[in-house]
Amino acid sequence: FKRFEGRMWTSRFRGPLWIQAGSKVPTEEEIRTVEDQYKRLYKNVKDLPPFPERYPTGSLLGVVDLEDIVRVEDYSRYIDEEKREETACKYLFVCRNPRKLLYPIKMPGEKQIFNIDSLDLREKAKRNLMKVPTNWYPYYANDLRGKERVPDEELELDSFRLDYSREE
Repeated sequence: FKRFEGRMWTSRFRGPLWIQAGSKVPTEEEIRTVEDQYKRLYKNVKDLPPFPERYPTGSLLGVVDLEDIVRVEDYSRYIDEEKREETACKYLFVCRNPRKLLYPIKMPGEKQIFNIDSLDLREKAKRNLMKVPTNWYPYYANDLRGKERVPDEELELDSFRLDYSREE
């Protein structure tokens, strides 16, 4: 459902980004709040996919292509209000091409972007990916292309190795 992922920090990283669910179990109220937000955002979509039946925690869920990171004020300037996802964050990660794991893989996570050091885990995950349909809602991030970039002085230096490989 998410086309943008809000964060209070930024990164120089672009490319395939594995998605890991945190270890905190969401309450029914938290789930309802987020689902209601997306029901409002996609209220005019006829073929809205169903929400998940369960929300795994402490698990690797899939991978997206991180195309860009934009400041929330630029997002607000170039994306029409009725198409915007709610956020209280300073930056938005622009994500495309989501692929989900057939089965979540239990694994501990870390804050921010981190390496998956286990080659076996990465290979297992890549073999169990399936594309997620996204054609049910237009991709409005194209409206941000060629606009303001996050200035270099705002980009945080990444302390991890970029050893991810594409799943092709």
